[in-house]
Amino acid sequence: MLARFVTFAFAAADLLIETDAQGAITFASGATSLAPKGSASPGKPLSGLFPLNRRQAVELVLAGAAEDRRLGPVMLELGGKPVRLSGWRLKDSDTIGWAIELADRLPDIAHEKRRLGSALPALVEKRRKARAPLSYALVHLADAPNGEPELTAFFSSLDTLARAAALEEAGGLTADRVVLAACESEAGVVQLGSAVGDICDHAGLSRDSVKTCMLADDPELAGDQVVAALQAIADMIDETGKMPEAGTLAAAARSIAEQRHRRLSSLSAVIRGRRIEPHAQVLVDAVTGEEAGYELLARLPGGRVFEPGVLLAEQFGMARDLDLSMLEFAIEFLENGERRPPIAVNLSGTTLSDMDAAGQIITRVERTRIDRRRLSFEVTESARIGNFDLAAKLLTRLRGFGCKVALDDFGSGACGLEYLQRLPCDQVKFEVTLIDNAMKTRTAFDVARASFKLVEVLGLSTAVERIETENQAALARKLGAARLQGWLFGKAMPLGTLMEIHKPDQRRAAS
Repeated sequence: MLARFVTFAFAAADLLIETDAQGAITFASGATSLAPKGSASPGKPLSGLFPLNRRQAVELVLAGAAEDRRLGPVMLELGGKPVRLSGWRLKDSDTIGWAIELADRLPDIAHEKRRLGSALPALVEKRRKARAPLSYALVHLADAPNGEPELTAFFSSLDTLARAAALEEAGGLTADRVVLAACESEAGVVQLGSAVGDICDHAGLSRDSVKTCMLADDPELAGDQVVAALQAIADMIDETGKMPEAGTLAAAARSIAEQRHRRLSSLSAVIRGRRIEPHAQVLVDAVTGEEAGYELLARLPGGRVFEPGVLLAEQFGMARDLDLSMLEFAIEFLENGERRPPIAVNLSGTTLSDMDAAGQIITRVERTRIDRRRLSFEVTESARIGNFDLAAKLLTRLRGFGCKVALDDFGSGACGLEYLQRLPCDQVKFEVTLIDNAMKTRTAFDVARASFKLVEVLGLSTAVERIETENQAALARKLGAARLQGWLFGKAMPLGTLMEIHKPDQRRAAS
């Protein structure tokens, strides 16, 4: 009875449960109808109340049970409704009181994944003041499910696990594929890694894709510096897939800073020294299958994929130089052959927001003697546009020259509809994930069909990129795509190879 009184005192519970130290239910009262029938009966495990993909989180909270300390809270689902689970183990007792409260919503992972700053600094100072141990568990996943619904559910489960494993909820998804938890000991790291492995099993993924490491707290860093260091480490893990060597947080942060400095210096030398190796990938007519044009893609020396470099370039102010270099390659390609196919150049949001870059683009396009209808620009979503008025003016001017404008990776970022409303364009390029999802459920198909219809109503053409299978191509055609792009039609080739294929007419050159 005392345990029940205390539980009611620390939370206004919709459902009150008591368990023994192993998590077996001994008492349940309140909105038991929320739970699956019979799951709240005495002797049943507490974790059995919740969906399979949330049970590991409950087990992690239970594993952290210590006398006279609150457990959780952690956000879960019960009966299809979002709930908050909290617990308390009384001193000198094996009984744990649990309070389950209905919540407004489950956390929005995309919105919440940078939230460590609110909980972690206070926890750091509290643990240090009490001279209590503190470690940081980092878990990286090299693999993830396909499809937007599955992906969201998967990372939501991981976020829940990390918060459940962490002290005072100082954990969660801190980068696209990295979860972090502040733990009391190495045991917490092991438990979190094992629970993540269980989630991977449930999703049909290999446990080999899970990497873990533990970093010891370092008094050299203040609470807010701990947050900054952990975020930098998580971002680097996300970019490279490599875990830092075990050690103190400060040592790992210094190592990461040194690695990033070397990478930035190397990237800067490649971009500003025009040592980029431009490649071109074909777009085909969706009906005839004939060559319709090419997209120009940046590659590092040796043809290495550049995508992580693009993100670094955008973060550290080099995207403008990259985009201007790629524009120069495209114009040179078109100037040296009147019959060469149309070619598209990517423009980052940071470039479109840069007044000096906009001026250089307009000047270069205005001065060229090519048929500008063969030059187009694709607006990417990887970096958000900071100045829409400037971006819209630049794109309007380019269209006035005869150039076409496309919105690239439409729907893969958070800005798609805003870009569509605020930027002048001629084409929308959909990611193939829209097609993949449309193959799985009727709702997803209806969303895809409505998306294509919206673009059609606006008088714009459509393309689908990253197509690898005939099934993807067939559905894209059915939905109305005018252009298709992806490995099914050809991988990116060096621009020099494309120049050889489309050599200038020698007789015309002689005349």
